[in-house]
Amino acid sequence: GYVEDIDDSTLLEYAIQGMLMNLDPHSVYLTKDAFEGLQEATTGEFSGLGLEVGMEDGYVTIIAPIDGSPAAEAGLQSGDVILKLGKAPVKGMSLNEAIQQMRGPAGSEIELTIDRPGESQPFEVTLVRDVIK
Repeated sequence: GYVEDIDDSTLLEYAIQGMLMNLDPHSVYLTKDAFEGLQEATTGEFSGLGLEVGMEDGYVTIIAPIDGSPAAEAGLQSGDVILKLGKAPVKGMSLNEAIQQMRGPAGSEIELTIDRPGESQPFEVTLVRDVIK
């Protein structure tokens, strides 16, 4: 055996990578996740809520909603603080974790709990994810 166990799918990936390198040194094999990441990076398209966000005092704060996005249509505003994504509190999440939770298949719903400066109580809003360009 090997020093560590390797599952069949990982072995198959390595075999495909090795074969492609020998056939064409300029080609590369991408896993499904790597391909989706590359597609998002090159087309700029992903499914999500359409928010530019930052981290402030441990909470995700909306910098700006993207025009025409589900977030803009729901009336989310610059300065709004996201307290929860679904049932999960945002405090303690990294910005990247929060962004990953906001993304998802187009047409899927997520509920956000928002604290808006000047409002006495946080409020909930349900958004439907869409393709963001």
